[in-house]
Amino acid sequence: MKKSQNFEMLRSHWSELANLGVMAELYVHADPESCLVKLRNYLALQG
Repeated sequence: MKKSQNFEMLRSHWSELANLGVMAELYVHADPESCLVKLRNYLALQG
């Protein structure tokens, strides 16, 4: 999985959240709908 300056601080305790954040960043321009799905999953895991 790629690394992100925005989400790496989460990786040590919440690797799944870090992975979803990285994927959302990767998809934001190429596939905005997939980006939104990843962000929804991210929020669902937090709550």
